[in-house]
Amino acid sequence: DQSILCEGSIISDSRIAHSLVGNRAIVRQGADIERSIVMGAREYESETGERHEIPLGIGRDCRLKNVIVDLNARIGEGCVLVNEKGVQELDGKDWCIRGGIIVVPRDAIVPAGTVV
Repeated sequence: DQSILCEGSIISDSRIAHSLVGNRAIVRQGADIERSIVMGAREYESETGERHEIPLGIGRDCRLKNVIVDLNARIGEGCVLVNEKGVQELDGKDWCIRGGIIVVPRDAIVPAGTVV
């Protein structure tokens, strides 16, 4: 809904509204993304390459609202990144909030089930 989905993005049965999904971004089933920017990835993960516990992109059943996700970030399943309390400034291990917007930096790994 009123979003831009860039070339090579892979989106599986998800809701995306008022957002931008960048090149080679992977959004898994059940994700709900609103008013966010998901930068994508420099390249797809190789089946034979290095294995990570959390795959590249947005995990299943995640909810993102007012979030900027930088390149090559990994967001685990069931994460809720919405800043319901309206916090303006805060630093987490793999994320931060600046001006009320959640930012997931480049190459960050947000563990499954994280709630912000």
